[in-house]
Amino acid sequence: MPTFAWKLMSIAFRFAALAVVNKVLLSGWKAVTGREAPEEPESPEVRAVDAIVFAALSGALVTAVRTLAVRQVAARAQRKGKGLPEDMQTPYTGDATAPRRRR
Repeated sequence: MPTFAWKLMSIAFRFAALAVVNKVLLSGWKAVTGREAPEEPESPEVRAVDAIVFAALSGALVTAVRTLAVRQVAARAQRKGKGLPEDMQTPYTGDATAPRRRR
């Protein structure tokens, strides 16, 4: 798959996934705490515990969903026989020409 197409699909999947995460996070926060999610966690008006928990939760969810989105694009590219971009090829993709990583 050409690098430009790969990046474009990856970005589109990431934005779509982040929109879903935002909805889930905001509604989940309200369901669990009974309060609206902090809009500005850095504000001194927000309780420190709420700000830290919200930041940790949102960071973990965003990272997980971004990873899953990129993996989904990679899986679709492989199923269509277009292969992975060079920066994603590893010894585990079955490409014998890819350099092995040292541990």
